[in-house]
Amino acid sequence: MWDNKDRGLPMGLFSMAPLVGSLFSPAASGYISESLPWPWHFWVMLIMSSICYLFLLIFVPETYAPVLLSRRAQKLRKKHNNPNLKAAFEENNLSLRNQLKVALTRPFVLLFREPMLLCLSVYIAFVYGLLY
Repeated sequence: MWDNKDRGLPMGLFSMAPLVGSLFSPAASGYISESLPWPWHFWVMLIMSSICYLFLLIFVPETYAPVLLSRRAQKLRKKHNNPNLKAAFEENNLSLRNQLKVALTRPFVLLFREPMLLCLSVYIAFVYGLLY
């Protein structure tokens, strides 16, 4: 999908992330343990997770096609003042049971139908198994 020179740095960073986290976390935890009360471990995790979540919300664009089509239909409704313009995703009235079924089975369907996702998942599981 991408040239070797284009995917080298992202794949290197992706592969290095689990190792770097386990390298720096003991030092950071030791500092927190010595200088702050014990509940601060949880507060630091909450603060760092919140920063990462805000970063994702701001800088990572939506890529799910039905949501993009729904937003486009919403803009067209507003532009043309026509409330009948709707995306197929908006008209889908599934029951709660069917929505839960789709939401809970989709990750496994993706895992077993996408070879690259399966390979990376097995690799990450192997790395975590070695480290922990």
